[in-house]
Amino acid sequence: METRKTAKTIQEMWGETMVAACKSLNVLLGRLYDRWMDERGYESFKDYTEVMRKAAVKTFPGATFVKGTQRPFGFIVHPVGFPIGAHVICNSRMVSWKNVAK
Repeated sequence: METRKTAKTIQEMWGETMVAACKSLNVLLGRLYDRWMDERGYESFKDYTEVMRKAAVKTFPGATFVKGTQRPFGFIVHPVGFPIGAHVICNSRMVSWKNVAK
């Protein structure tokens, strides 16, 4: 019996891309979040945004980094090849994402 491979839907590819990205960013964003919680009264968020920008560009090659966000802590990115963007969010337990319009 022959089995057919079916093409992945854009939603499946998006989900796989974002799960892999969150795993990849977990340690860096977790440490960045912890430091921000300790130092937010003394340090500029611009420095944190720059670290997030570099991580986003490395994780999503060719993507557009939109901005870093303090609440919730994370960043908004528009990956190439997808009709939507992502708000990558970090808290004390995990890194996750929410879909955002481009």
